[in-house]
Amino acid sequence: MARNQQEPSSKQIEVLRCIHLYRKQHRLSPTIREIGELTNIQSSSVVNYQLRRLEAMGCVVRHTRRSRAIMLTEKALHYLDTEESEAVEVSPHTDHILEELYRLRAENAMFRGLKVNANVIEQLHAQREHLERKYRERIRELERDRDRLIDDLVRLQMRSAS
Repeated sequence: MARNQQEPSSKQIEVLRCIHLYRKQHRLSPTIREIGELTNIQSSSVVNYQLRRLEAMGCVVRHTRRSRAIMLTEKALHYLDTEESEAVEVSPHTDHILEELYRLRAENAMFRGLKVNANVIEQLHAQREHLERKYRERIRELERDRDRLIDDLVRLQMRSAS
């Protein structure tokens, strides 16, 4: 029988409990590596996968640009059977915002391989200069060809006039 995909697995509940206890003890969220260590998950990508699933279920809210920005929602606290009120309120009207967030994350994933650093910028400038040089040379060649054709046309006109 298939388990309801909107209910967290036992491992996901363990991750929620880890985050909750860590926040109580340290007053900040654990990093992905710390969650892995505390839950005996060897791979940080597996921890990240579990967090993405919990985020999709509405149990956690994450800020992608910060390593310790994992907040539990009321739904997460419900699964942990706790009455504490540290949870972040997630309005049901924010579904379209979350969908846009997921779309933007997917789009960002396509560009992760591109690392814009000084070396890449230098290469782009060098490539641009090379193309501009070739373009100017080609224009000079075309201007010379035009001038030769004009000279040939003038000669032909002079011959036909005589």
